[in-house]
This record gives sequence, C-alpha cells and structure tokens, in this order.
Amino acid sequence: MFYIAYTDKMGCRMSSTHKRENVAIREFKFLAKRSREVALYREPFHSTTQLEKLVMWNSPCQKCYWGNSLQSSFSSEQEKKDIRKKMYIVPI
Repeated sequence: MFYIAYTDKMGCRMSSTHKRENVAIREFKFLAKRSREVALYREPFHSTTQLEKLVMWNSPCQKCYWGNSLQSSFSSEQEKKDIRKKMYIVPI
C-alpha cells in the first residue's frame, strides 16, 4: 500500500491510498504539478515524518516539512542527502 499526503493551493490537506506503486506514482506526479506540497509514503507507517517510509516528495518553494529539514541544523548530513535523493523535480 502507498499513501499520498498533499496540500492544495488553497491550503487544504488531503490524502489518498493506492495498492499499486505505479498508480500511486502516476497520481503523485499529477498532484506535484497542481499542489503546494505532496509526499508519497510506503505503508505501514505511523507518521508523515518518517524518512525511511518516504518514497518521494515535492514542494515548489520547499516550504514543507522535508524542505525545512534540508535547512535544519538538527538533521544530519546523511539525512539531508537521503531527503535530497527522494526529492522529485517537476519537469517543465
């Protein structure tokens, strides 16, 4: 199972679940173009802050949890490297 958590342009927080990875990634890429922030997680997990369950994330201005973690002094260099590796860049 895969879990997508996203915030739309109006600030409304929503989520959806999918059984297949390719369907979840397709919806993630669709939402990445149209939302403020979006993250894809592998279930089961207990928090959207678990780096080990994160598959990919996107935020155009990086004003989300994962974008802020890149600038945090509390995150180790290895964690920052893993977060950057999972960041999705929307193609133009």
